[in-house]
Amino acid sequence: MTGAVFIWLLLLLANAGKAADKAGKKQAEQAASDIAALPDDILLSAAANNDCVKVGYALGQGADINCRDRSGRTPLMLAALNGHENTVIILLQNKADANLRDPLHDQPLTLAARQGHLAVIQTLLRYGVDIDSGADDGRTALIAACRSGKRHIVEYLLEKGAALWPGKANGNGALAVSLHNGNPACASAILQRGGDINEIDSQGNNVLMMAILCNSPELVKELLREYSPDKTRLNREGKNALQLAQEMNNPEIIRLLKPFFEGL
Repeated sequence: MTGAVFIWLLLLLANAGKAADKAGKKQAEQAASDIAALPDDILLSAAANNDCVKVGYALGQGADINCRDRSGRTPLMLAALNGHENTVIILLQNKADANLRDPLHDQPLTLAARQGHLAVIQTLLRYGVDIDSGADDGRTALIAACRSGKRHIVEYLLEKGAALWPGKANGNGALAVSLHNGNPACASAILQRGGDINEIDSQGNNVLMMAILCNSPELVKELLREYSPDKTRLNREGKNALQLAQEMNNPEIIRLLKPFFEGL
C-alpha cells in the first residue's frame, strides 16, 4: 500500500466517523425533543404520521386520547383523514371518541369518506360508528363522499345501508350535492341504488335540471333512458330543463332533450 492510498483511507475513515457522529447526534436530539414534548403533542403528531410506536408511547405517558391540535382535530380525526388504518385501530382500541366533531363539524368517518379511505371507513364501521352519523345537519359520510366525488365510497356506503334522506329537506341531498360539485358519476351511482329522481335542490331544480347545469350529457342521456324525470318541472326562475340547456349552450344536451319536450 502506497503512502497516498494509506492517507486516503485514513481520511475516508475519519469522514465516516464524523458522519456516524452526526447521525447519532441527530437521533439523540430527536429523542430529547420527544422527551421534552408534551404527551398530547407527541400523540397528535404520531397519529397524523402513522407512527404506531409513538402513539403507544404517548398514551403510556398519559396523553389525552381525545386531545385536539390547533385546527381542533383529535388524533383519531387526523389518522382517519390521512388514511392511517393501523393508527385508527390502536386509537379505537384505546377508546378514542369517534363521535367528536372538528370546528367544521366533520367527524372521523366523514373525513375518511371525503378523502376516499375505504379501509378506514370499514374499520370505523366495524367498531360500531353509526354510518349515518351527522344526518341531522346533513353532514354524513355519504354526503362527504358525494361532495368530493369518491364514487367507490358512495357505492360502498349505499351497499351498507347509508340513508339517502339527510340534507334533502333543504335542497342539499346526496344527488344535489353530487351534481352541484361536478360529480355526475356519484349521482348515477345513487340513482342506480334507489336515489329519488324527483329530488329537488334549493333553487327548485330537479335531477334532470341539475344534470344539465352540471353539463353532463352522459347523465342526461341516462336519466332520459332509464328514469322518468318530470319534464314539466319549472325551477324558481320559472325555467324548464330545455330552457336551462339552451342557456348552457350545450348542443349535445339540447339534441337529447328536444324529442323529450315535443308536444309540450
